Order: sequence, then structure tokens, then C-alpha cells
Amino acid sequence: MGNIKDLSVDLDHSETVKEGKTAIRISYQAKDNWYGIGFVDPANDWGEILGGYDIRGAKTLSFWAKSSYYNQRVKVGFGLIEKDKAFPDSAIKLREVMLTEKWKKYTIKIRKEDMSHIRSGFVLFTEGVGMSQQIFLDEIVFE
Repeated sequence: MGNIKDLSVDLDHSETVKEGKTAIRISYQAKDNWYGIGFVDPANDWGEILGGYDIRGAKTLSFWAKSSYYNQRVKVGFGLIEKDKAFPDSAIKLREVMLTEKWKKYTIKIRKEDMSHIRSGFVLFTEGVGMSQQIFLDEIVFE
């Protein structure tokens, strides 16, 4: 979303990893504007096709993240597809966090959310900050 011409996402990045063999690397080459990513089910659908997951019972969304520079402000969470679509997310929750140049675990409490139909399992939004940037994500899990 946003300025996608300057955005690339590598789902199998193997050089900067927290756990396992691969992580997600998001690269943004513009110095301004904004961008966002959303991992949706089914892929590339924005609420027109039945999909998603019933993850009732999950109490947290956690993930590890880091940035190519210190104090990068991002909004992260789950849920993008609103009730104006045929098949919306049953809950939408975003939280602002500051990423650093070191791996850090972030946890979002979701105990009171309706997790019966989550189509957009992870979303991230941020903006250009005067230089190109990279964000790394690993171990994204609902528990």
C-alpha cells in the first residue's frame, strides 16, 4: 500500500535472521511518502473472497523486529479489512512501536479481541524518513 514503486519485500531473506534460516526483509528506497504491507488470506484479496483463520483463544501477537536505523516509528498489528467488505476481519488492532537497530521482541495483547475470523494476520505501516530504510521481521506468532 502507499508508495509501492519504491517498496520491495523479501519473504526468504537469509542474511539478517533472528531465528531459523529466513526472516522477512522490507526495503524502502524513497526518502518520503508512506508505505504499508499486509499479509492477507487469501493472498491479494481485500475482503471479496472467503478466507482467513479462526484463532480464538490466542492471547498475544508477538514478533521480533529491527530496523536499519535507530527509532523508526511504525504501526503494527493485525486486521485491515473493514466491515464494508463482504468478508471483513473480525478484529482490527494497531499499535505504534519504535524499532531499533537491534532485534527486539514486541508483544500485543489480544485477549479481549474477536479472533474468530482474521484475514489480515500481520500489518505494518510507516513513512519515509529522509533516507532509504530496511525493516526485518521474524517469528511472527499468535499464541
